[in-house]
Amino acid sequence: MNIQGSFDFEKKEAKWPDQKIFPINWKENDRKVITVIKKDIENAVFLKIATGFTSLGYIVDFSHEMIDYDILKKVDIVLGFEPDRIQKRREWSRVDLENSIKDYWLERGFSVFKSAALINAIEKIKQGVINFKLLNKLHAKVYVTDISAMLGSSNFSKNGLYNQIEANFRVEKENDNHLYEYMHTIINNYLESAYDYNQNIIALLEKLLIVVTWQEALSKGVSDLLEDHQLKDYPELLQELNEASLWPSQRIALAQALNIIKEHGNVLIAEPTGSGKTKLISSLRLLLTHWRIETRMKNRVETIIICPKLVEGNWESESIDLSFLSGATISMGLLSKSSKKNRRLILQKLQKTDLLIIDEAHNFLSINSQRSQQINAVNADNIILSTATPINKKAKDLLRLIELLDIDNLEDHELKEYIHLKKTWTISSPEQIESLRSHIWKFTVRRTKRELKKLIQKEPESYLNKRGKECSYPKLKSLTYLTN
Repeated sequence: MNIQGSFDFEKKEAKWPDQKIFPINWKENDRKVITVIKKDIENAVFLKIATGFTSLGYIVDFSHEMIDYDILKKVDIVLGFEPDRIQKRREWSRVDLENSIKDYWLERGFSVFKSAALINAIEKIKQGVINFKLLNKLHAKVYVTDISAMLGSSNFSKNGLYNQIEANFRVEKENDNHLYEYMHTIINNYLESAYDYNQNIIALLEKLLIVVTWQEALSKGVSDLLEDHQLKDYPELLQELNEASLWPSQRIALAQALNIIKEHGNVLIAEPTGSGKTKLISSLRLLLTHWRIETRMKNRVETIIICPKLVEGNWESESIDLSFLSGATISMGLLSKSSKKNRRLILQKLQKTDLLIIDEAHNFLSINSQRSQQINAVNADNIILSTATPINKKAKDLLRLIELLDIDNLEDHELKEYIHLKKTWTISSPEQIESLRSHIWKFTVRRTKRELKKLIQKEPESYLNKRGKECSYPKLKSLTYLTN
């Protein structure tokens, strides 16, 4: 018997159930849990939340920016534990959980820009509008309003509602009152079994509001990161970072970059030439890989570095110095000038990478270039861009930088503004340009040469080149030459 047929090897677009019934995060279809939950909360009279304690930061932000208290009268929150934070304890109690929460948030801290949100949360707790409780061994995630109920895997956090691959089940009271009441009973029982945590939360938030100078705050962050605080459980990683002989300026940038990635997912390293960006990013890559593996986000982290052919050796050299060789380096020329077969293989690698590093990212500002179109297909968890002075670029370049940093990381009001500006043919007003720059700044690590010189002057003996000699930016002397 002769059977002939054809095989379709093209990747089929996945079909998903109704987002209102099964809220998920799935980047390719622009599905986010937050879009469903936010709409429910906008018209709700009460809100009940069961989530892990690492969600506290997003709860504080959300309760300040997205809740209309003229409509929503009561918020009840029961916090549970995070397995990766207490997995080393065989037995743990109420005190262990309280200490875990306190240690986690005092260690992590809040941005100074969130002070208004912290003050708002404290006031709402004191007024009885927001009520916090704590329940040992709670790992469930449940959200109930007078309109709907949802349970599933999503924490009430930016990762849970926007970024991580999550699945949830939601019912509307009007359409399925039976299941709605079951879910409502579940969270009511959790709240009934939990103990009051309001005074502890107020004390914690007030501690986080302690006023310090930015230098003190930054100094503590760098100290925690590179000395013996956040990394005390990872002695091998700590030793590798110390042996890297990072300059103080690189240590500061490393702390800033890690915080930006934890907050937004992607980062733009916009330090001037000669500041040691390659070593800085290689160290950040090492830190991210350990962090993701140790927190069980990944068993391994696939990394791709796209860079000009001339500096491939520099990247490989830094990796060798850090005893960290996993990852592939791709010359950016191959993205546009190689054969169709090779470009397809590169595209497959890009689609599977967890961490993408793009050196000299300004080469990807032209959206119509072959190399830019290849990058558009990337679905990496984290992206690190490296370039010189992007904030001074023209409007269309600023828009492109926002796209490279992933528009999913914009807040809702920023996204609306971006879409509006994207549709505008001419962006010329200083206000619009400044708005674009402000969107990029929150992803950016940048100091000018003048600022770096000041840091070097404080401890010149700490800035040694590979030959062991002190180094700094040279003094520029302008001379006039007579010509014919």
